[in-house]
Amino acid sequence: MNTYELPAGLSRDALRCVNEILDVVVPYPDFENSLQGTLKVVQWMREVRMPGGVLLLADSGMGKTLFLQILKRSSAD
Repeated sequence: MNTYELPAGLSRDALRCVNEILDVVVPYPDFENSLQGTLKVVQWMREVRMPGGVLLLADSGMGKTLFLQILKRSSAD
């Protein structure tokens, strides 16, 4: 079975539901505050056309990749 084949007995609707469940994120208050603050900074930098970025420092396993994925989704809206 290649990666594009559905496992036996799994419908496309079931696969869609699984993907939706995997995309669920339970934001803790500190995580949500950091995300909202970063979104405000990114929006402000866009408005004033200021080149730059945001430095994200955290230990391994603290959710940096997840944070960036959510930031990307949120800033695309």
